[in-house]
Amino acid sequence: MRRTKQRKPSGLLPEDRSPIRLVPRHKREFWERLEKDVRLQRPPKQGKRWSEDEIERIIRAAPETDTYQSLAKELGRSDGAVRRMKVWVGHILRGEYADKWGAWIASDDPRVRANKHDVILVHKVLKEKGFLDLPVTEQFQLARPLPQPHGGWRGDRTGEALRRRKKRLQDLRARITGMRQEASSD
Repeated sequence: MRRTKQRKPSGLLPEDRSPIRLVPRHKREFWERLEKDVRLQRPPKQGKRWSEDEIERIIRAAPETDTYQSLAKELGRSDGAVRRMKVWVGHILRGEYADKWGAWIASDDPRVRANKHDVILVHKVLKEKGFLDLPVTEQFQLARPLPQPHGGWRGDRTGEALRRRKKRLQDLRARITGMRQEASSD
């Protein structure tokens, strides 16, 4: 009797028949608390296409009066999304990466047009509303970024979660130190 070799399906990991090891409780605590630390707050228009009016509002945003957070609240978007659009406005007005976005705008490929819809829309609004016809000094004024809350801010809220975790850890250490001092004085 001839035995045939069974072939493993390609791309799958081999089956692991080793006994399941439980992770000790002290190593699981971080992951169990993570769900409580991070709460996503989705803006109402997250994932929706940008309107021409929203883009124009971002273009006209001035660093003296607007911030990414105030603009995001007004438009129902995240501050990171507003920042990204303002960055594209700046790139296009200053003529940076013109070869890349120029190719996207000129492309007839529906995949490119779908993936780069935001850039194409920003360029369309800048062109239709006459922002590209303004003198260079005025274009550069419009291209200025808005103020950020602090230097390392990215607009994705990761810093807030890390600061909360750090604060809670500092509070816990302070409580432990207080308990040790109280125990040693008794």
